[in-house]
Amino acid sequence: MRKTLICSHDPILIKNIYGLFIDGGFTVEIVDHVSLAIKRVIGGDIGLLVMDAATFGLSVKEAIEIIKNVVPEMPYIVVGPMDLERDFQGSPQNGSMLSNWAHDLEGIRTILRAIKEPETSIKGVKNEA
Repeated sequence: MRKTLICSHDPILIKNIYGLFIDGGFTVEIVDHVSLAIKRVIGGDIGLLVMDAATFGLSVKEAIEIIKNVVPEMPYIVVGPMDLERDFQGSPQNGSMLSNWAHDLEGIRTILRAIKEPETSIKGVKNEA
C-alpha cells in the first residue's frame, strides 16, 4: 500500500488523526507545510493526501488545484471547520473537494470506511489496498 501523507502544522490534529490511519492499516508520513505536501505528492509514492484546511502560506484550495493539475487522480481529504469549507465553494476544479471534506474525527472515519469498503463511493477516493 502506498503512503498516506498528512499535511498539518497542528500537533493536536496530527495526534488525533495519525492513530486513525495507523489503526486502519495505512502507512503514514507527516509534513508541516503545504509546499512540502505538493513536492511529496508529485514525487509519486503517496496514495492518499490528508490536508489541514488551516494552513500557513499557500492555501489548501490553491494546493489542491496544483496537485489536481499535475496528478489528477490523487485522492485527498481536507480536514477543517465548516467556515473554512465555504472558501472552496464556487471553484470549478474542486468538484470533489467538498465530497472529501471532514469536519471532525467521525467525518474522517466515514471516509476511511469508504476507502476500506470499495462499494461505498466517495468521489476522488480510491481503495489502494
